[in-house]
Amino acid sequence: MLTQSEAEHGLVFSLLRRPGEDGMEALERVALLPVAIEPEDIADTQLRKLMAAILTNGAKEVPTSTRLAAQTTGQDEFDLIQGVESVDPDAINVYAYAVQHHSLKRAVTSAAEDAVEAARSLTPGEALDRINEHFSGISTASEEDRIGTINQRSEEGRQMLIARQQSMSNGDERVSFPLKRLNTMVPYLLPGQMILLTGQTKVGKSSFAAQLYDANIKRGLRGIYFHFEDTPEVMDLRRIARQMARYGKGGVALRTMLANILTDGQWDQIEEVRSSITEWGERGTEVYAAGWSMEQVCRVWWRLCMQAKAAGDPIDFVVIDYLNKAELSPQKLRAYGLYAARGRDAELVKRTSEATGAVSFLVQQEGIDGNPYETKQSWQKSQGWISLQRERQGDQSLSLTGQVVVKNANMGSTGAVPAEFLPKYMLWQGL
Repeated sequence: MLTQSEAEHGLVFSLLRRPGEDGMEALERVALLPVAIEPEDIADTQLRKLMAAILTNGAKEVPTSTRLAAQTTGQDEFDLIQGVESVDPDAINVYAYAVQHHSLKRAVTSAAEDAVEAARSLTPGEALDRINEHFSGISTASEEDRIGTINQRSEEGRQMLIARQQSMSNGDERVSFPLKRLNTMVPYLLPGQMILLTGQTKVGKSSFAAQLYDANIKRGLRGIYFHFEDTPEVMDLRRIARQMARYGKGGVALRTMLANILTDGQWDQIEEVRSSITEWGERGTEVYAAGWSMEQVCRVWWRLCMQAKAAGDPIDFVVIDYLNKAELSPQKLRAYGLYAARGRDAELVKRTSEATGAVSFLVQQEGIDGNPYETKQSWQKSQGWISLQRERQGDQSLSLTGQVVVKNANMGSTGAVPAEFLPKYMLWQGL
């Protein structure tokens, strides 16, 4: 095992752009770190500054050269060049796991010291609360955890099945779809799975994704919604419209909120809906990701999941609306081309879902041939693919009736569910 100093030095300098290197290669190393590393994981003050600069620049799709690092951190460029030349960037996974190892050791040591102090100075109940708070946010993983005999895997599977059966017996909520028949066809979404949601232009992809999001949040689950297209104001208006469905024909339609002067009665209905949203809204987090790359989305996703886990209330699912709107830097496009770049973004979503244990729903445009637009890798990488379909009429308007088609389900059945889109409320309902 590398020492803490060797690991931190190796990792940080491996992430810098090397002389003569294509910037995309350096950005790739930042985006595809095998474990989530934050500046706080680096003990050395100078290296922590460098790591913070690298991650900040990486989020902007800017590779950090030694010149840029010197300018932003105040460190000597000659020393930085020597540091880059002293490490092997191909060993970045070794460095990253070693940094994680030493960071976890420091966290455990700190928590243990705090536990001793808490035991001395607090009441037993207060001390236990303090100790649990510190230790609950620390988790470890290693390659050894991934290796096992068939008998070991059988016993692990047995315990997980028992736990899931117990959870169902207890009536615990789990991530599901807003249409009942879909949940019959795809009965259980497992932690870490990626589900692809597609549809052609304006068919109602975002409406379905947001409806799914709200429905699961209302049932007690915790989720994150990354939206690239709709502004926070639009997200709010659509949510108000969805919740208006409770009033039936008497609800205030989205069109009315946008085009008409509202009456006192309509204002009262809107405020009543807002009040009901506050009862469950804290469990949902929305991130306006316009202009962001998928790398930045996944970094924020990681951070929010780690914070929630440390607080003892982990994130259950994540919605990304949508793949085709994620920013692709010129460097990434030059290195991979459009289709492969989108495919790499889909792979980032899949890896982050697996790493955080959250079910992810990745929304993507469909081409006129019914296949995912710009890349088919999302379909190949997902554990389920659901297509929203409504036909164009002679006047080019979309039919309100259509179907939600399960095109692929690794742990379910395929087929179509007849459905109707309700523009007044911006939501789907089964027929």
